[in-house]
Order: sequence, then C-alpha cells, then structure tokens
Amino acid sequence: MSNDHTIRSRSGGVIRRRSTKNSIRRRTEPERRGGRLDRLEITAGKLQYPIMPPHELVERHVDSLGESVSAVRDASVEDLDPFDRHALRADFLLDEIPSETVESDTINRYERLSTETQSVLDTAEYREKARSELRTRIDHFPKTVCYFHELDPVPNEVELAVNRRDAIEMYLDKLADYYDLSEQQIRIDTLDDVFRCRYEMYIDDVQEYVVELPYYPDSYWWRHPSAVAAELE
Repeated sequence: MSNDHTIRSRSGGVIRRRSTKNSIRRRTEPERRGGRLDRLEITAGKLQYPIMPPHELVERHVDSLGESVSAVRDASVEDLDPFDRHALRADFLLDEIPSETVESDTINRYERLSTETQSVLDTAEYREKARSELRTRIDHFPKTVCYFHELDPVPNEVELAVNRRDAIEMYLDKLADYYDLSEQQIRIDTLDDVFRCRYEMYIDDVQEYVVELPYYPDSYWWRHPSAVAAELE
C-alpha cells in the first residue's frame, strides 16, 4: 500500500506528496528531472558568492543537526524548533539528489540522528507545533509576495522570497503524512498565482538573482527560472 498523501489543488489538479514517515528513500539513478541532474550543475546568473554543491550542503546540515541533537534529546517539546531546519533540508536533499554523490558516512550519520530524534518528532504535540509554524509561514508569505523585487537590496530580497517558499513546501511535504492540508494548499495555491505573476514580471532579474537548483523537483518551479523563462517565450 502506498503511503503517498494526495490532495487536490484549487485548479483541480492532483498534488501527490511523497511519504516521509518512518523511512528515508534514496534516489540512486544518476539523473533526475529529464536528465538535468547528470552533472549537478547549479547556476545563479550574476551572483558573486560561491554556491555550495548539494552533497556539501547535506554534510553541513548533518553536521549542524549533530551539534543540536543532544538538546533535542533532552528538551521538552516546547523548547524545540518545529522540524529542525537542518533535519528538514538534509532529509529533502537526500531524497532529491543521487545517493552516490553523498558520502556514505554522511548518510549513516543522518540516519542515526533521525532515529534518535524520531520519538520527539512523532509526538502529536510536536506535530501540532509544526503545523502552527506552517500556518504562520503561510500567513506571512503574502507580504513577501507583495514586496517581491521591491525592497533593497533586490538580490537578497528575491533569494529570501524563494527560500521562504522552499520552507513552506518542505513543511507541506513533511506534515502531509499526519494532516489533511487541503486548506493550507488552497491558500498557497492562491498566493502562488500572484507570486508567479510577479516572478514572471521580473524574470530577467530573477534569472540573475535566483540560485537555479536542477535537483529540486518540478513542483518547486521558483527554483527553475530558466524553465519559467522558456515558457514565456
């Protein structure tokens, strides 16, 4: 039986989110997204800072998770950040990039840390706190959309907007195992209509400022500015 959770978007399309409960799925094929991941190429227009390869990002997030895991073990639910961001992003990256690009020691360390913290993550109280955090993030996203490309420095604000949208999608994906998120999905679909409109309006700048991540799924359209630009031609 599949553990996927399926909900429908406002437009009637089916959105299927993968299950993450009690399993860590690893992709072993050498390419994803129609061959665009064969060399793990990452582009960022004219951005002048170095872009960390995904396998190094995984290692960094796992290292940070390891530093905080003792606090997670000993803390009460009230003291924990909903879905530790390092755990959330490490889990996402490990699910999206070929496993052979990541050191086996890193994968093993993450799985040990995940096992150690799972009892906390699975508590209803903690999940409810995470759902509250998702609602808060969605509540704040309209302002992000409204001021997209309007605040200085524009490159930072544009990247901040897509990072916030990343986080919302990751929360939706993680919590779909536990809740019916139809209401939240309808809200984010509505916001995405406006977000995409503004994103397309400034597509030339977006292609310069947004880090294009080919290993992100197609559903993360804001991480694929080249594909959006191609649709506008």
